[in-house]
Amino acid sequence: MTLPIADGAMAGQEFSRVTFGDVSETERARVRTQLLRYCGQDTGGMIDICKQVWMTVARARDAASRPATGTAFVVSLLAVVRLR
Repeated sequence: MTLPIADGAMAGQEFSRVTFGDVSETERARVRTQLLRYCGQDTGGMIDICKQVWMTVARARDAASRPATGTAFVVSLLAVVRLR
């Protein structure tokens, strides 16, 4: 889904414009809705990434606690890099 506000720089500019600029209440409400959608999508993505990192770290710690598979910790952490 393509959002009218597509990146953090644009979000900051629009926030400043409707907060400090001379804009109508209708425009302010429209941009507020767009900001909420953009920020919600952005935050949701960061939450998903954090969950994946925590799950990978937990698996790596579990694997590292087993003497025969101590290198699994390093291998699991390398998997985090592949998430990008």
